[in-house]
Amino acid sequence: MKLIFGALIAVMTIGCATVQPYKVVQPTSKDASAAFDCALGIATSMDYTPEQVSKDSGFFKAEHNYRPGASSIRWGMSMTDALSVLVTSVGSQTNIQVTGSSGSNAGRNLRLIESSKEVIEAANKIVESCK
Repeated sequence: MKLIFGALIAVMTIGCATVQPYKVVQPTSKDASAAFDCALGIATSMDYTPEQVSKDSGFFKAEHNYRPGASSIRWGMSMTDALSVLVTSVGSQTNIQVTGSSGSNAGRNLRLIESSKEVIEAANKIVESCK
């Protein structure tokens, strides 16, 4: 009985330890094409490298790789901040959705961690600048 209870507690604890990316959605007065160009321009101006760019679908992903300094708990690790931007248009309403996530690079794998302050600021800057 103690073994089953211990296993149940372990599963519940692991289930609560998931990392959620930061997400923000904002309506915009721009048309979908102009909103997409604005978001892509802002992301590249903040040193994010665009990948998977598809203006037709209104989606792009951009990454920023860096190594935190000595004042960070993750000093010396290779880190990646990623922005996923989706511009949707339904009728006359256009929305910009930006999802920001952060991860530490471990060889070929990216281990997700809590969203960094920088990726949250970048996501907010995109939606605020392109509304």
